[in-house]
Amino acid sequence: MNEKRTYKRYPVSFKEEAVALVAEQGYTVIEAAKSLGIRPNQLYDWKAKLEAQKSGEALSVDEREELVQEDQRDSDIPASQGTRCIKAQLMKIGWAFLIC
Repeated sequence: MNEKRTYKRYPVSFKEEAVALVAEQGYTVIEAAKSLGIRPNQLYDWKAKLEAQKSGEALSVDEREELVQEDQRDSDIPASQGTRCIKAQLMKIGWAFLIC
C-alpha cells in the first residue's frame, strides 16, 4: 500500500506535437487528448507552458539546464574566496533570479 506512484513521462517532442494538433490543425484540446490517450488537463498544461516559453515568460529546457549547471559550478567555489552569491530559482513558474 505504500508503493510510490510513478507517472508516465513524455518527451518534449511529443508534447510539442500534441500542442500543434490544437494550435495549428484546429483540433479541440479534448479531441486531441482523446486521440493521444492523455488527459485533457495535461494538454492544457503543456499548451500553457509552451506558449509561455515562446513569449519569453518562462525558461526553455535549455535555459533551465544551463542554470542548473551554473549553480553546480558555483557550489564548487570555496567560501575562502569571499564570493557571496545568492540564487533563488522559482522553477514552478519558470523564472530565475540571480543576485550577486
